[in-house]
Amino acid sequence: MISNSSAMKKTKKMKKITEEQKKAIETIKGTVCVKAGAGTGKTTVLVERFLKIYSQLKKEGKDDDKAIESILAVTFTNKAAREMKNRIEDEFSRISPDSSGVILNKLWVSTIDSFCSRLLRENALELGIDPEFRILDEVENKLFFMKASKRIFNHKGLPGVIIDKSIDSFIDDVYGYIIQLRNNAVSARDFILLQKKISEEDRNLGGLIGRIYSLYEQEMRDKNLFSFQGLLLETLMMLTENNPVKDRYSRQFEYVLVDEYQDTTPLQHKLLRMFSDNFFVVGDVKQSIYAFRGARPENMKNIENENSVSISLTENFRSYDQILKVVNKAPGEHMPDYEPINSNKKSKGSCCEIFLGETREDEAEFIARRILELHREKKISKLNDIAILLRSVVTPVSIYENALRRRGIPFVTSGGSGYFNRPEIKDILAYLCVINNPFDDLSLVRALRSPIYRIKNSVLAQLAESNVEEETDDEEKRVYRKHLPLYDALSRFTEKDLS
Repeated sequence: MISNSSAMKKTKKMKKITEEQKKAIETIKGTVCVKAGAGTGKTTVLVERFLKIYSQLKKEGKDDDKAIESILAVTFTNKAAREMKNRIEDEFSRISPDSSGVILNKLWVSTIDSFCSRLLRENALELGIDPEFRILDEVENKLFFMKASKRIFNHKGLPGVIIDKSIDSFIDDVYGYIIQLRNNAVSARDFILLQKKISEEDRNLGGLIGRIYSLYEQEMRDKNLFSFQGLLLETLMMLTENNPVKDRYSRQFEYVLVDEYQDTTPLQHKLLRMFSDNFFVVGDVKQSIYAFRGARPENMKNIENENSVSISLTENFRSYDQILKVVNKAPGEHMPDYEPINSNKKSKGSCCEIFLGETREDEAEFIARRILELHREKKISKLNDIAILLRSVVTPVSIYENALRRRGIPFVTSGGSGYFNRPEIKDILAYLCVINNPFDDLSLVRALRSPIYRIKNSVLAQLAESNVEEETDDEEKRVYRKHLPLYDALSRFTEKDLS
């Protein structure tokens, strides 16, 4: 058991915080919007706020489990979720080492997709879905969509739509459009209903898109698969259409905490607002980087414009004051609502240089040359005191690596696409998925193309053609091509055929 007195002792021992942080931690009722610039301690606020709410719930008479389960905390990366869990675990371990492990199993701290996955699996029987469903990554999802969509064009009786581009290009455009629909919380059923309100010409195109969208949704469900957007949309529909389920979770989650709110989509915003009026968000519209995935920074501003408490964290704990002086001047007149970030960390001498190169090669050469100068002038004692940060994983790293090699500077490159995106790991996961579900065509294709089997694309194309059967609809006098699982087609091929 964790006593109220223990929790309160921990609160007293909490490390030094600013007045703004204290207000964000202690204002636990109602809607609270915290604008937090880089390095201003928002994770500290989230963790300490979690503990403050827990302590308050214990005072109200809730037991350990109920108090923990009453708080929902959502982050937008697995790394952030792990960091927050670890910091909460550290705090609970100090309070009650004996029972912290049991209590932490009750935590609801995760990314939004993990949260939705957990809700759907808990309610799978009511929804009529298999709780062992699989979530496709972006590449798998697009391949699945393209394959499902092409089946529409094998049927006769398509609406009168003139397509002035290749079928592949048209389907690619439809895929992007449907992703937008999903990010805006529009299901296939909702989209089809909207078509009744538009002109006949647009309705023909909308009808075709609606058929593609419906087929895609149905085939995903039939194969026990979800995309990222589909996972969230299914959860929203469950909460919207199933009042007992919604009421159960609304009663459970008395407090909701959301990190990086500037990167939420309308779908995520609508979903997260389903639970509690004690709604806390933290973020910074200046750091919004996912507009290409449907993120709406205005979600943050809309929360701020509600009848909410608005708090700004402006003290930076990460950078020296001279760096922040440069940062604060950068926005200028382009961001009139920009709030300067300050630091108490004073630096000696100049610690910020700006170099404007015409090309990446110029930039790389300058960096390599400057490293040697700093080392020669003994401004740095060891080369591993220097880090070169690149904007994203798609930046051509080799340009910088080559510049360092030419000057004999040893280096280690880290980062990249991540462990689970490595080809060999994705191959292993594909084998495991096929073992679990032999009718998972996407995983089976990846397994067959892997270095173990090395099945050529031409052979896979033959397999795809061989798993088609024709069906006749007597009433409509049409012939349809029915696609069977790829696993069934394999039984018709010998080892020689596949070589």
